[in-house]
Amino acid sequence: MPIESIEHVYTGHNNSIDLLLTTDGTPLADTSVITKITATFAGLLIESGDSSTPPILWDQPGFLPGEFRCYFGDSGIPAGEYEAPFVVYDPAHPDGIMWGRVFIIVHAEVEGVP
Repeated sequence: MPIESIEHVYTGHNNSIDLLLTTDGTPLADTSVITKITATFAGLLIESGDSSTPPILWDQPGFLPGEFRCYFGDSGIPAGEYEAPFVVYDPAHPDGIMWGRVFIIVHAEVEGVP
């Protein structure tokens, strides 16, 4: 599966990664059925099982159809470069669907404060 995008995470900060779930190039119309989204960073599993609780949000007012936002700055991911697979779960797919991989560069604290 090809890399969908290159994104940046800044340790200790609230920058978001905004991504779009699509099927054949069309944004996923109904994200309310999603029960969980996961991303894995070199064995470190990050997951959200609630659409309104970070680190991964979806199906929120003001979001585009298919949009989800990731807030990984406080997730304990070590600085480095990762090819993170994203898996999306819903009742019809309880084992999840591998949605894609995102290349993510995690930067150490930029203000010099641990």
